[in-house]
Amino acid sequence: MERILSASNHYECLGVPTSATADVIKASFRKGVLAVHPDKNNAPRAPEAFRKVTEAKDCLLDPNTKFSYDSTVMVRFRRVPAAGASLVMIQRLKDVNTHVTGIT
Repeated sequence: MERILSASNHYECLGVPTSATADVIKASFRKGVLAVHPDKNNAPRAPEAFRKVTEAKDCLLDPNTKFSYDSTVMVRFRRVPAAGASLVMIQRLKDVNTHVTGIT
């Protein structure tokens, strides 16, 4: 539970890499939510951890929300030159477009 509460971003909260697939995110969410569900865990901060895990899953499983999150919050965690950051965001946009439309 401490890992979840001390996580600085959604990926750390779920314990997944930034390249995680939806299946990996879902599996990690299930594991995390069982550990912190307020009905199963009586720790005082369990409800807070439960909300944090749920918020992370909701954000990372929605392609549009994930894109916004990655391009705003996660840019500061990446070690890419400023010029490369634009290329990373362009590639992310292409990935989201491909995911949503099915057109490459």
